[in-house]
This record gives sequence, C-alpha cells and structure tokens, in this order.
Amino acid sequence: YVASCISGVLKVEDAIELVCKRAELMQSAPSGSMLAVPLPEAEIACFLSDKVSLAAVNTLSQCVLSGETEALAIIADKIPGSIKLNTSHGFHSQLMDPVLADFGAVSRGLELHDISIPYVSNLTGDYITAEDLSSGSYWQEHPRSTVRFAHSIETFLTDNSLVCIELGVGKVLSVSLIHC
Repeated sequence: YVASCISGVLKVEDAIELVCKRAELMQSAPSGSMLAVPLPEAEIACFLSDKVSLAAVNTLSQCVLSGETEALAIIADKIPGSIKLNTSHGFHSQLMDPVLADFGAVSRGLELHDISIPYVSNLTGDYITAEDLSSGSYWQEHPRSTVRFAHSIETFLTDNSLVCIELGVGKVLSVSLIHC
C-alpha cells in the first residue's frame, strides 16, 4: 500500500481507508493460525488442503502455512523447526474467503492513478502493471492470496541500479534477502 502511494497509484487517504477496512474485515473472519515452515514451496504441496493454504513464500527455503488451527498443529508435529506465529487469524488462507466480496466492493471504489514509479507487487512477485490494477480483483485478492515475497525480492534484485533500504525494527527483511 505504501508503494502504491509513493508510485502515485493511490492517494494516501484512499490507502488508509483501504488498510483500515481490510483490517476490520479480516478481524471479522473466522479465527485460525499461521505456521512458518522451513521448507521450499515445492515441498509443501502435500500439506495444502481445504483447511490449510500457502500464505507466504518468504525465501526459497521458508514458507508460511495458514488456516485452521487443528490442521496446522498436526502439520507442526510433522515438520521439525516449524514455528507457530503469534496471530489470531489464518490470514492469506481460505478463512479469509467470507470477507473478500466486501473488501472487493471497497477496493473497486478506489480512484486509481497511473503508475509514476514502478514497484513490485507482493501479490504477483512482478512489477505492477496497469492491467493488474484495472482487473477489479487485484486489491480484493490481497487478504486471501499467497504473499510472493521471495519472488518479489528476486524480481527487484534483477535491477543492479537499485538499492535496498530496510526501515523498521530489527533486520527481518535483510536477513530474508540473504536466504533468497
């Protein structure tokens, strides 16, 4: 959302409204859990089901599963080194499905502007396009879809003229870059 504001796609006020509505809707979804697993995406397909989704691909060897708490507890017992994340909901999982229509209605009401500064979407892992933004479902898919962080970093790092700057507490992203 920050990148979409910096690029000129969204006004800050619209992004704030979208983020607040997203948070409100996601909190209204059924509760669940999230589990960080030390496995690459190719090795987790056998754990995915109607109760467990791939929430994020953070590095080439680390993913996050999300969904029903009981199903994730069984998976945690099967994968050494798994870490249950401290969250109240199964974000980016099928548990978000009930809120997608309402979030889509909010996102379709946004006033979108041309992309003035290119940025990488964590939804696709590639540079955002005008077609992505005009699809009507781009923003709606965010609460449910897999976060493609590792792919996003790979895409970003293909341009040697760019510099990565981490803003925030600790070194979460820069440590992830080492593993990508």
